[in-house]
Amino acid sequence: PMTLLRPCSIGDGITQLEEAHHPELIAAWSEAASSGRLMTFVPASGAASRMFQTLLAVRAGEPDPSLPALRVRAVTDPNARDAMRLVDELPRFAFRDELEAELRRRGRSIATIESVVELLAALLDDDGFGYATLPKGLIPFHRYGSTSRTPFEEHLTEAARTVTDATGRARLHFTIAGEFRERFDARLAAARPALESSLGTALAVEFSEQAHATDTIAVDAENRPFRGRDGRIVFRPGGHGALLRNLARIGLRNSSTPKNTVTPAIATGNQVSGKARKAA
Repeated sequence: PMTLLRPCSIGDGITQLEEAHHPELIAAWSEAASSGRLMTFVPASGAASRMFQTLLAVRAGEPDPSLPALRVRAVTDPNARDAMRLVDELPRFAFRDELEAELRRRGRSIATIESVVELLAALLDDDGFGYATLPKGLIPFHRYGSTSRTPFEEHLTEAARTVTDATGRARLHFTIAGEFRERFDARLAAARPALESSLGTALAVEFSEQAHATDTIAVDAENRPFRGRDGRIVFRPGGHGALLRNLARIGLRNSSTPKNTVTPAIATGNQVSGKARKAA
């Protein structure tokens, strides 16, 4: 087995770029971006289940604890403490307004909620937002005034500022779980007009799927295979190493293209706007 010696630090595993080299490196990046040789590759198939594991424990526990009762439990129960922190800091979350709308649809509101289970049901269950099973890339993370952005949208924004070529097109490739393809398509369709208008960039977005053959067995705290309610062993998407096949296919397409221009890899639905087609 591998032995961990020490953390990396500058000069010991980490090379710090000297400031004198910055102009040369920035010029190299600018030339590569302008000529269309850069693409943003984003692994986006990771599920958000670990983000909500303490809330899921509260959701599956006591049938309907009142908020006062949960606050008492929070003194000694870490899961209850996380649930109460969610309640207390709701105004800071990017999904706060959407959650308020969902609760009103159910005849409740954040101000009148009496049970944390009602709140968690709207947030985590499939008949609500279903955040417990969504990819992290589709959950609102950041708020800008009256609007919010998901990590997916943040990557679109970042790519527009870092890999846009001389024709005004930014290329991105996302690896996703196939069952959420329609959700990503819908989010892209909703976000694209405003982003392209504000950033002055045509977003050429493509998707490929992480192969299920690379999934790994989920285990419990005792390192035993974890089984779902149906008794079947639960599998989770593998780590980033499982995406080398997807990345290699992009490289293979790229190697056979004149002028080393990046082209769509696994064309399971290349998403290119009209503006980008004209630019191409």
